[in-house]
Amino acid sequence: MAFLVLAHLGDDTALGVSAALRRKHGPEQVKLVSAEELVLAPFWAHRLDESGVTTEVRLSDGTAVSPRSGDVVFNRLVAPPLPQYAKASPGDRDYASCEITALWLSWLASLRCPVVNPPGPAGLGAPALSQSEWLHAAGAAGLPIQAYQFTTDPRWTPVSSDYSPSEPGGDSGPGRRRPTVYVEKLGGPRTVALVAGSTVHGPLAFLFKEQLARLALATHCDLLRVTFGRSSTPSDVGAAGRGW
Repeated sequence: MAFLVLAHLGDDTALGVSAALRRKHGPEQVKLVSAEELVLAPFWAHRLDESGVTTEVRLSDGTAVSPRSGDVVFNRLVAPPLPQYAKASPGDRDYASCEITALWLSWLASLRCPVVNPPGPAGLGAPALSQSEWLHAAGAAGLPIQAYQFTTDPRWTPVSSDYSPSEPGGDSGPGRRRPTVYVEKLGGPRTVALVAGSTVHGPLAFLFKEQLARLALATHCDLLRVTFGRSSTPSDVGAAGRGW
């Protein structure tokens, strides 16, 4: 196994990456493992002592998950699913989630091979930032960003028609007392930039190469996709980023 892809069920990005790797390197070199398979694995052994860290993981199909130093891990894990604790109390589920997350964090941090989206203080992989946090980070990196407004009570805060709730159709619409982020509406076609390490790809790479690289570094993203759209003000460009 040369490539290990860790992801949740229904992750189209992980499926696409796995398919591309199989076409290029052969199916025997790629293993896609779901978060559900990991959490339901019948055997886990994770040992930490003076000599180092050793981990043994065997999945239900008998596969041993043991990345070697020459392998590459593409990590898309966000949080452990807990199907086996569906009927447990909320407190027990929270405890189980914390314990499994700690196990996965320690395991991923101990791997001696390259890990794309390594674990860190913000979680198991790429940082799970809100849209306003991404916009703030993009602005700090020097990118032109999509304008946004925040209110603790949308019932009494007038918002321009040029803005819409960042969670359309959710509980944050007008008439509900809940902290709400309104983002500027963008028009026209979208343009995507992809940051891989220090390399930037996309039509706008020549304009924002340094800024995009700074954003990826600041958010600890080995891979970063940033979407640009035309602002409501013709002379401006809005940018909204998402890690992964």
